[in-house]
Amino acid sequence: MSKSKHFTAILLAIFFIIPVMLSSCNTTTIDQSSNSSDLKPVELTWYLIGSESDTNSPEHEAINKIVESKINATVNFVTLGYSSFNQTMNVKLASGEYFDLCFTSNWNNDYFRNVSQNAYMNLDTLLPKYAPKTYKQVPSYIWDGVKVNNKLYAVINYQITARQEGFWMKKDLVQKYKFDTSKVKSYKDLVPFLQTIKENEKGVTPAQIKFDGMWQFVNKGYGFDKILGPAYINFSDKTGKIVNVYETTEYQDLCQNMSDWYKKGYIPSDAQLNYDPGKDIEAGKFACGNTGTLKPGDEEEFKLSHGFEVTDVAFSEPLLNTTGCISSLTAISAKSKNPERALMLIDLINSDKVLYANICYGTEGTNWSKSKTNPNKIDITEGNDYWKLDWEVASIFNSYIDSLKPDNVLERTKQINENAKRSVALGFNFNPTPIKTEFASCESVIREFTPSLELGSSGDKWKTKYSQFTEKLKIAGVDKIITEVQKQYNEWKVVVKK
Repeated sequence: MSKSKHFTAILLAIFFIIPVMLSSCNTTTIDQSSNSSDLKPVELTWYLIGSESDTNSPEHEAINKIVESKINATVNFVTLGYSSFNQTMNVKLASGEYFDLCFTSNWNNDYFRNVSQNAYMNLDTLLPKYAPKTYKQVPSYIWDGVKVNNKLYAVINYQITARQEGFWMKKDLVQKYKFDTSKVKSYKDLVPFLQTIKENEKGVTPAQIKFDGMWQFVNKGYGFDKILGPAYINFSDKTGKIVNVYETTEYQDLCQNMSDWYKKGYIPSDAQLNYDPGKDIEAGKFACGNTGTLKPGDEEEFKLSHGFEVTDVAFSEPLLNTTGCISSLTAISAKSKNPERALMLIDLINSDKVLYANICYGTEGTNWSKSKTNPNKIDITEGNDYWKLDWEVASIFNSYIDSLKPDNVLERTKQINENAKRSVALGFNFNPTPIKTEFASCESVIREFTPSLELGSSGDKWKTKYSQFTEKLKIAGVDKIITEVQKQYNEWKVVVKK
């Protein structure tokens, strides 16, 4: 062989061997079984939603001591306010700013939108390898609810995923008037209680309802699963028919009932105003009211927040849909340089109870301490106003239990998730791009009409208002939305059946 050919052969060998060696080195440094000392040090940036906080607080220093000792990483927690989080993250994602992890959901920092814009990293291969404990903790059908086009782009912060609608009721009033809450199967069953309060409790409004209307708290009780805007599907309808829910007899039934409630004084006349009812609730000015998704431990949390005991009543059986699966997720940025370590961090939080408690409640010994009577419980220091992020950073099933909550709260939560009725559309996500103009127009119409219809303030004229509402929806393009959702749902079902 000539010298030139021999030299060329050596160069080619180097060209092919070095990348393999580097790849091998990289794999070794991030092997999940490696010791912390085998891993190169990295800093991870994590954007969370909540109250603004000092990212260099003593609590974070304590957290990073644990993280560094286990996976040779430190975390820069950046917490953004609820009102600013969505807009701030939109800017960061659009500009391609570097970070590693962020909170994402259906209600803030839109998960589906960001996936469609390639903002998040695909985790199909990475998650089982670098966060195996996390991956095994969550049932496969719930992971399916997080997938987009059968691919996974976020880690679920596993907690209550099933959705069950209902109201809280003041326990002293329930007992005073001997109201049998076991007979409440629908919001309509509250009427005898509301009438009793109206007649006998001066200065107390029977029911508090959020300013944007009642439908969001009862639609599952009517059997519906919301897909997008006006497009809904029946939980049990295996034919998969998408409907404009505002044209259904069920929605008209709600409008009729709320008109009656308003006329009889069951709800406040100014309910349509956008105000925070917290102080009025604490002052005992309402006998019952809206709550979010019912879950074990709610009654204890309510007492802590508002100072009095309540009884929860459900308007639906526990139901599992896509919304419940994606309401709290952690995504890895497509720009992350350390996605493996980010997933190792998630797995660490999902397996180290002390670390999880430090992140959620503050430093052990200062903000919280282990219970002296129950090894699975903690006592949170009185006046502790730390993050309380247990719902947005990991699985609550790896957590200690607040000493004020029932011992079996986690077991009950898991049972509800596992036994919940699953929507026929579980895992379906809709791409709104083809109808974004019509969707925006319909949303504007919905915001204009639904508060007054669902709070009864239209009175006896609700049918006239309702007719105007449905007519405007037609003009705004609601039929095109229903057709497009039906088309995409049918295509999705074909893929799922395969």
